[in-house]
Amino acid sequence: MRIKSKIFKLVCFTTFLLFCHIACVASSYAQSEQDADQVKTPGITKVNKNDIFARFKKPMPKVPPMDDKEFEDLTNLYETVPFNDPLLAYSIRVPKDWEKMEDKGSSNFLLSNKLFSDMGLFYSPPDLYGRSKIEIKVINLEYQMTAEQWYLMYILQTGMTTEGMTVYDDNKAEALTVIMEQDVSFIKRTVVQINGKRLILVDYFVPLANWKKDQSVQSKVIESFKIKNPKHEYPEEFLKYQFLDIAEVQYPESWDVRPAPLRSADRMASKFIKLHKTTDPMTRKVKTSTEGQIEVSLISLMAVETVSREIDLYKKNLENSGMIIGEKLENIDSIKYSKSFTLALTEVYRAIDSTHDDIDYELWYSVLIAGNYVYMVTLLTPGRNDSFALWVRNTEAYKTIIQNTRTSANGFDLDGSSL
Repeated sequence: MRIKSKIFKLVCFTTFLLFCHIACVASSYAQSEQDADQVKTPGITKVNKNDIFARFKKPMPKVPPMDDKEFEDLTNLYETVPFNDPLLAYSIRVPKDWEKMEDKGSSNFLLSNKLFSDMGLFYSPPDLYGRSKIEIKVINLEYQMTAEQWYLMYILQTGMTTEGMTVYDDNKAEALTVIMEQDVSFIKRTVVQINGKRLILVDYFVPLANWKKDQSVQSKVIESFKIKNPKHEYPEEFLKYQFLDIAEVQYPESWDVRPAPLRSADRMASKFIKLHKTTDPMTRKVKTSTEGQIEVSLISLMAVETVSREIDLYKKNLENSGMIIGEKLENIDSIKYSKSFTLALTEVYRAIDSTHDDIDYELWYSVLIAGNYVYMVTLLTPGRNDSFALWVRNTEAYKTIIQNTRTSANGFDLDGSSL
């Protein structure tokens, strides 16, 4: 009972010190770096840290409402199972006078994670300003991401800008863009939906000159798109790493595990590393570089003076490598922690490599407590404004590792209960 009391007091005290310590570090650094939100490199201006989201996430323009009965009278319900894949089964309402193009798919077709595959194409009757069309396509996801993240990467690659964007949940987002095709301007309304390992993209194009009269139908058609067989599934397989019989961590198979030497059950650590391999075309030698690194540390509460001291040690190691921790960027509330954690928090800080200050980094830091152990999980990654695709891959791997960390009875008190 005394041990429990001591541990409980230690948890409360160190948690308070944790927030105070990080706040002081961020405050002092932000004071000395008044221009921290803007970093300039030759020919490039790095804008505000949240710019990538602020640029594209705008309220959707309001369109005149259309009655459901009127919409159903104007459209037909179309249902199909492309490539005989239940995860791709969908339904959508299409205007009655539209023409559906012939399907080219087959049951033996293998979906790609590089190129889209067509799942449906519909055209309106032609008029003076061109033809409206609906395109439905699918691609396999290579790794874990949200619909919002995928779409932001997509518009960054294509150079589009959004007129509005709505995020419904991790698996669904909707956007409005203006594009040019064959010298004709179109207003394109898009819905992105993730189902299992598949990402489905539905685009409804309307010539700009017709958009005022067709915008309500366009909105209702996109709203009518439905996935028939929703399923949650990670794009990657997961491997398991065991911290003795204390805890189990599941991590994406594309990451490598590098355990630290085990000297005591009081302190255990392992790194999970994402490597990028390239082959020199002349020498054929393979070069390897690190794209992401996640570190998971387990520390017995009986071996901890304060969590603040542990953070000091981590910060000192970072500073020795030339990395400086900057201001706090955000709290992360979207991680679904295991119920066995009695305390769980995740914060994100800006970080700068003093030897290469042309790149912004982010430090993700989680403190978790379950039973007799403190779990410290960290990620150092290029920032969202420097390499958005890499940031997405690293941060989503970080979240899934935390969400798939499981404790065992041996990490708890003798009676098997947590604090």
